[in-house]
Amino acid sequence: MDKSTGALIACGTLLPNKKLYSLNLHSATANHTFTIHKSPDLETWHHHLGHANYQSLWDMAKKGTLTGVPIVSTSRPPKCESCVLGKQTKTQVPKKHEEGIGHKVMQKLEKVWVDLSGPHGVKSHTGNSYVMDIVNDYTSFPWSILLHNKDDLFPELKAWELAWENETGLKVEIYITDKGELKSHEMEAWLKTWGTEQ
Repeated sequence: MDKSTGALIACGTLLPNKKLYSLNLHSATANHTFTIHKSPDLETWHHHLGHANYQSLWDMAKKGTLTGVPIVSTSRPPKCESCVLGKQTKTQVPKKHEEGIGHKVMQKLEKVWVDLSGPHGVKSHTGNSYVMDIVNDYTSFPWSILLHNKDDLFPELKAWELAWENETGLKVEIYITDKGELKSHEMEAWLKTWGTEQ
């Protein structure tokens, strides 16, 4: 039947065990035409129902919760690449301050992350092309310091350290960098003077 007009297009019979229909055509001399009728499987309904869990779909179909959703049983549901990518996880940031590898440090300024980005395509209103990002591992508090050029990084980092060591009464113990712009003889000499590691 045509869904829009209701007109009869063809009629026929389902061939047993072949999942094919044998159509009776209007012309007596015409041969039979076969169309494939594919029953929906788990993968079909998984995609149609917004990537629902395979086991949940199978359970609902067996219990009759899903009406009008015939599912052909499969020994093992196929892998859905979209689901694999969407459910990938990363190691969680620890919530507690505990000692040991992989844990957050035990006090402020014990470990400080520093990264420089730039030059950026668009300068700031004050003409800065670089950004130095600093994160205190203990508090996860970030600072972003705008710089005109790379040469401003080292003096600005020293000024930041002096300000925060005076405020907290603690010393920076470790700087973690990508060993790019901060890697210099001047920086190494300054860190050794204060017993700070990089």
